[in-house]
Amino acid sequence: MESEDDMHDANDIDSLDDDFYSGETEDAPLDYYSDYDDEADDYFEEADRIESRRPEQNFTILKESDIKQKQEEDVTRVATVLSISRIFASILLRYYNWSVSRVHDAWFADEERVRKAVGLLEKPIVQHDNNTREVLFEVSVLDMFVTNTAHMFKTLFISLVAMAESEAMSLIGFRIGQLVVGFDFIFSFFFGSLTCGICFENYPRARIEMASCGHPYCISCWEGYISTSINDGPGCLMLRCPDPTCGAAVGQDMISLVKSDEDKQKYARYLLRSYIEDNKKSKWCPAPGCECAVTFDAGSGRNYDVSCLCSYSFCWNCTEEAHRPVDCGTVAKWILKNSAESENMNW
Repeated sequence: MESEDDMHDANDIDSLDDDFYSGETEDAPLDYYSDYDDEADDYFEEADRIESRRPEQNFTILKESDIKQKQEEDVTRVATVLSISRIFASILLRYYNWSVSRVHDAWFADEERVRKAVGLLEKPIVQHDNNTREVLFEVSVLDMFVTNTAHMFKTLFISLVAMAESEAMSLIGFRIGQLVVGFDFIFSFFFGSLTCGICFENYPRARIEMASCGHPYCISCWEGYISTSINDGPGCLMLRCPDPTCGAAVGQDMISLVKSDEDKQKYARYLLRSYIEDNKKSKWCPAPGCECAVTFDAGSGRNYDVSCLCSYSFCWNCTEEAHRPVDCGTVAKWILKNSAESENMNW
């Protein structure tokens, strides 16, 4: 028969086994997941540190539709804040390189000076006498009707004369020509006539167009003047009155006088490109064939690397291929050195 001491020793052994399998001891409980949790915490802390060191994207890629949208938004903002037409707002933005803040600052500082510099006149320089009949009847719909009718008669007259093979047809064409002249005379009598400042011909009011200055020019001369300016280059975006002594701006609405669709598309292209090329915070992607633009926030760091949607990476500062961490000056010297060596080899 076992003694009491042997029974106590057996009980102690059983309690130790229970403590071992339960994961606890008299000193402290065991935690099998403590090491894993510590490693996980270290991992996530390291990931956060890496993410915090990673530079934020400080550029935005713009497609053509994005550029048009931003352009329209800027025009709307300026027109709303300054209470002016969208045409005048567009002229102001082009003058101040599409900087909304510069437009607002200059306008509220000295509106009169800005108007004079840009060519936005509050009232016409040339005043035209308007009689009662002209005021009552001269509306845009009537102008359009009369102008289209006159063009129709003239077109018919030219066609009949060109196809005339007998004296009778020539006589009909002659009568139609007389009708057109009489029609212009009647319209001039009721609504007045103006002399074109370029060709010096008298035209009915419906066939004369004026900028904000009031200098009158016929539609044909306006068309030739605007078309020539468009073909000369982007300078057409800051077009002024044909009168050499006048600085009134010619708005985008006058471009509709040009009949050539090619000229209209060219003007629209100049306008779109000016939004990027005149803005210091934006550039075109230098990759061949890419039509995307990039806006850059230079204040967010010294990383000038940009990746376009076309997968081309370049340096915003010098527009060469991305060369970080090498500075732009070193890259320029390297390119110059390679170019010089290439010339020596060709020689």
